[in-house]
Amino acid sequence: MNHFSFELALIAVLPALALCAYVFFKDRAEKEPFGLLALLFGVGMSIYKPVFYLERLILDAIDKGFENSISVSPEGLVTFESTSTEVLYTVLCAFFGFSFVRICFIWLALFLTTHENKNFNYLFDGVVYSVFLSLGFTVVENLHFLIQNDVELLLPKLLTSVACQLFVGVIIGYYYTMWHMQFNANKIENALKEKGMVEKDNIRSSAKWLIAGIIIPFLTIGVYSLAGSLHSEIVKIVFYTAVFTVFGLSFQAISQMASKDGSYGKYLYKIIAKAHPELSPEIINGALSTESDDSKEDNEQ
Repeated sequence: MNHFSFELALIAVLPALALCAYVFFKDRAEKEPFGLLALLFGVGMSIYKPVFYLERLILDAIDKGFENSISVSPEGLVTFESTSTEVLYTVLCAFFGFSFVRICFIWLALFLTTHENKNFNYLFDGVVYSVFLSLGFTVVENLHFLIQNDVELLLPKLLTSVACQLFVGVIIGYYYTMWHMQFNANKIENALKEKGMVEKDNIRSSAKWLIAGIIIPFLTIGVYSLAGSLHSEIVKIVFYTAVFTVFGLSFQAISQMASKDGSYGKYLYKIIAKAHPELSPEIINGALSTESDDSKEDNEQ
C-alpha cells in the first residue's frame, strides 16, 4: 500500500527545486526572468501526462508483439520462450517504451518555449532552460511514482531519477544551445547569400548538434531504465555507482559552462567571421542586428 502524504510529496519535490535554485545562482552573467523559468518548470510538469499515456500505448504495442513469446503463470510469474527474447523485450521497453518519447517531448517543449525568446542571449541560458524543464518533468514523475508505489521505494527512485534527469537536462541544454547557434548562423548565411554578399555555404550544418542532443540523452535514459529493470545485485551496485558518478559530472559540467558563459551574439559573430573572413565586421554586425530585429518582431506577434 502507498502512504502518500504532504510531507512525502515535499520530499519528492524539494530535491528538484534545490537543483533548479543551484543552476539559477550559477547563472551569473545575466539572470533569467522568474516568469520564464516558472513557465519552463510548468511546461516540464505539464508534458508528463501525455508522455505517460503515449509510453503506455507503446508498451502495450510491445506487449502485443511479444504475446506469443511470453507466458504468465496463475501467480503472475512472467516467463519468456528464450533468453534472447527476454533481452530484446526488455531493451525495447527501456529505450522505446520510456526513453524515446520523453526525450522527444522535452526537446520539442524546450524548442517551442525558447527558440525565439529574446532572453536567450547567453550560452548558459540554454542549460538553465533545459534543466528547469527537465526537473519539472521529474517532479510530476516522482509524485506519480509515490502515489502508485510503496513509500520504501520512493527514496531510491527519487535519488536516481533526479540525478539522471539533471544530467539529461544539462546534456540537452548544451547541445540545444550549440544547435540553436549553428542554426541561426546558417540562417544568416543564407540571407547573405540571397543578397549576393557570399557565394558558398561555408558554415557547417546544425544537424549534428540536433542529432547528438537527442541521441545522447536517449541512450542515457534508456540505459537508466534498462539497468533499473534488472534485479542482479551486481547490476544494482554498478547502476548506483554510475548514477552518482553522472550526478557529480553534472555539477562539474554546470560549473564549467557557467564559468565560460559568454554573449550569444559574440559567439554567433565568431562562427560567421570564421566561415566568411571576406566579410567586414560592419556587414556581419548588420546581419546580426537584422536577425535580432526579426526575432523581436516574432516575439511581439
